[in-house]
Amino acid sequence: MMANLVASLIAAEAITTTEAKAKAVRPIAEKIITKAKKGGLHNHRQVVAFLRDREMAARLFDEIAPRYTDRAGGYTR
Repeated sequence: MMANLVASLIAAEAITTTEAKAKAVRPIAEKIITKAKKGGLHNHRQVVAFLRDREMAARLFDEIAPRYTDRAGGYTR
């Protein structure tokens, strides 16, 4: 369920969910975005393994992660 919520967050860049689920997903999404920021084959494979969706992983690495190169964290604020 968490992987699906993170994939939806990447796809739409915003989701509507309960507060409890949002609080549970936030640290997971932060870690996934940090892995995408670092780049590399190993991090790419870890993200694909978690999301189980190559298109979402590619979008994360190509479009979303470069936005946060200067930010140290708090991507889902």
